[in-house]
Amino acid sequence: MKIGIFGGSFNPIHIGHIRVATDALRICCLDQVWFNCASFPPHKKEVLPHHHRYNMLKIALKGYPRLFPSDIDIKNNFLFTVDTLKYLRETYKENHEFYFLIGLDAFLEIKTWKDWQTLFSLTNFIIFNRAGVTVTLSGVLKSYLGLDVIPFENGQGFFYKDKKILQIKIKSLNISGSEIREMLKKGIDVSVCVGKEVYKYIEANNLYR
Repeated sequence: MKIGIFGGSFNPIHIGHIRVATDALRICCLDQVWFNCASFPPHKKEVLPHHHRYNMLKIALKGYPRLFPSDIDIKNNFLFTVDTLKYLRETYKENHEFYFLIGLDAFLEIKTWKDWQTLFSLTNFIIFNRAGVTVTLSGVLKSYLGLDVIPFENGQGFFYKDKKILQIKIKSLNISGSEIREMLKKGIDVSVCVGKEVYKYIEANNLYR
């Protein structure tokens, strides 16, 4: 199967995350998307304990039969994406073809990731554009990262050795986790952003106060 791996802190998960996943399913003909909840994101501060973030993932994805929460990083105490991708390759071998979902803005920081060059031998990529990011992917791959990529004939991606790097555009909902957390601190109802059941969980556990 073609599996999208959507990693993140999901602090909290919101409808913007779900839009990315459902767009990737449709545009890239994926079979499933796994939301891989970070155990402790090394690039971020002030995140909730992972059990709360994973519980919210499970609640949010209940109504989406092809979207699944994943606790691979939590169970294995993985801190870095390279370790997650190595685990997926060793565990599933030839059964699944994995595609790592990442926003272009985050992709521009990939040189700061542990063993970043190795990532391109472990997985395919789906890179999605967020609002306000105008950098061309071709320039990033060739000039910034120094990858010898070959463009698709349809212009929607690149081959890099035996892997694919796809680019998709999504309809931005202009929602961010930081904005949601700020609203929660002010006592604002964010159910329209995270869904009613996730909001109930946040309120019941007095999170983000």
